[in-house]
Amino acid sequence: MSVFHIQMQWLTDHPEFTEVPFFVASDSYAGIITPIVAKEILDGNEAGLQPQINLRGFVSGSPHADTALELNSGVPFAYRLALISRSLYESAKNSCKGNYVDVDPSNAPCLEDLEKINQCVEQINKDNILDSKCARLSSKSNNKEQSRRFLKENSQRFLVPSPKTQDYWCPNFENVLVDVWANDERVRDSLHVRRGTVRTWYRCNTFLKDVLYTYDVFNAVDYYQNLTRTGLQILIYSGDHDMVVPYISTEKWINSLNITVDEVWRPWFVEGQVAGYTVKYTDYGFRLTFATVKGAGHSPTQYMPRWCFKMFERWIHYYPL
Repeated sequence: MSVFHIQMQWLTDHPEFTEVPFFVASDSYAGIITPIVAKEILDGNEAGLQPQINLRGFVSGSPHADTALELNSGVPFAYRLALISRSLYESAKNSCKGNYVDVDPSNAPCLEDLEKINQCVEQINKDNILDSKCARLSSKSNNKEQSRRFLKENSQRFLVPSPKTQDYWCPNFENVLVDVWANDERVRDSLHVRRGTVRTWYRCNTFLKDVLYTYDVFNAVDYYQNLTRTGLQILIYSGDHDMVVPYISTEKWINSLNITVDEVWRPWFVEGQVAGYTVKYTDYGFRLTFATVKGAGHSPTQYMPRWCFKMFERWIHYYPL
């Protein structure tokens, strides 16, 4: 069953929400799916499927949209954030000709430069370069005693703060806790999760366990291009310290849509402080707002929730950021 038909079924069961403005929201990898879902909804509405979904727009944070562009943006982003030197950046740019992915094995100068770059950034937390890099550990057990033992045995590896130490707090620790919490049957019962529908819950299913689909879309920019002919309202935002989906890659594919700049790049503020920078585009009723969130990493709402709420609140009410 498609996402569109699931939404139609929900509206059939709850007809009182049919006229309510409908927005799609996504984050990270789901950014590549969002414009596809939006197009499917619009196509279904145009085909006359009932009930109609009153789609007004969508929001996407740190959106994955163009795999090759995002990977290639890592090197210039590292230079902008002072993770590599100017001389190394210029050397790599010349030897690799701006292509840092799928390098020709015979291009020794490029490979040597990339190895030097990797040595500079391999200990950097790609989600947020300001955060500590911690071990990627996760408890996969549903057994409460085993889960507690796992946490106890590995607590030091997560750099948990102590009044007697100067260790930095590691955000990975809460990821382990949520794995343990969400796989506890008592929690699932409290949340009314039907038994047997979810075997093991993963916060981030890196290895695609229990997922019955394949990756076949690596670039969603064409979908965004098609949506510029609609009257949708779109908010795209990125953390300016995110090295997973660097904001410069997002800015670049947005510029490739060749839509009119309505408001030029400027700072936006929360309580008198610069919260980031924004630019707005418009074309025949279509509106796209792009914003950076200062100091935030991948998934900015995790790092700057108050600022992100203010950003969304203004945008959803058609106020300028």
